Amino acid sequence: MGDIDTERLRSAMRGLADQAHPSDLSGRVRATSRRRRTRRIATIAAGCAAALAVAAGSLSALSPPRADDKAVPIMTPPDPGPHVPPTRQAGGREIMSLVLPDRTRVDISYPAELRLAGMGWSARRTPSGGDDGSCCFATVRLHDSARRVGTAKDAKGHVLPIWTAKDGSDGESDSVSSYAQVGRWYLHLADEPPRNASGWKTLRQLVGDLVLEETAEGFLVIDGRKPGFLARNDSAQGDVWAQGPKLESDPAKAAGQVRGIEVQRVDRCAPVGKVGMELTGRQICRDGVAVRFVATKTDQNWVGQVHKGLRIERVY
Repeated sequence: MGDIDTERLRSAMRGLADQAHPSDLSGRVRATSRRRRTRRIATIAAGCAAALAVAAGSLSALSPPRADDKAVPIMTPPDPGPHVPPTRQAGGREIMSLVLPDRTRVDISYPAELRLAGMGWSARRTPSGGDDGSCCFATVRLHDSARRVGTAKDAKGHVLPIWTAKDGSDGESDSVSSYAQVGRWYLHLADEPPRNASGWKTLRQLVGDLVLEETAEGFLVIDGRKPGFLARNDSAQGDVWAQGPKLESDPAKAAGQVRGIEVQRVDRCAPVGKVGMELTGRQICRDGVAVRFVATKTDQNWVGQVHKGLRIERVY
């Protein structure tokens, strides 16, 4: 490239300045600046796009495959609030209608001032052979660390979002578990996220063996595709109910006290027997259903009020 004739260039610029109105010259400067800025931004954007494309290719090779490519990670999962069963009033008593995870319906009545329905409820059902702490416990709230990572189909072909989140609604644990979303419910499937193709295969097989539905009243139904896959009932004679379809209240904590109620399908029951491990209480039984109510040892007055006033009205 030849040398630039600077004197000739200065002369031409002075002539242009003499002919142009100051506002016109200012406009040309701004236009030129905008064109240069636009070209610079376009160049940067093209470079960024290329870099992102390379990064995306690298990440896709590392990320576990999804059950559904349309799944989009979401920072905060829906939080519908505690599940409050439907109730009605009759003769100064409140009647709470429950649906257990195996579709068994139970009507329970108690003095209205106890307000048991407002404690909020969760659902649990265990695969036959024991409870390893994994499947299948359902809650209505995940910790804010939750991420939607894909989808899976249950035995009836329902497409369910799959989430991973820290254990517990308060995230008190550093361990991360996998959940399937069914309406308002999040069903705990495994004590770890699906990290690779093998993990996704195992998770999809589990979900594919389940029938998961939400009833019109907002209860979660947990059923098995194969007979005997899920436990049908369990003995309620001891301190521990290991299996069987169950609803349990969210722990009610106030003034250092903890209260809880469990409603479960059983095949044997000790109606007046006291139960107690970390919490102490009583239980009543009727037609293959047991209701257990427990509290801290210093809150046994509440247990006595529930034991005196609660009745299982109907199992159907």
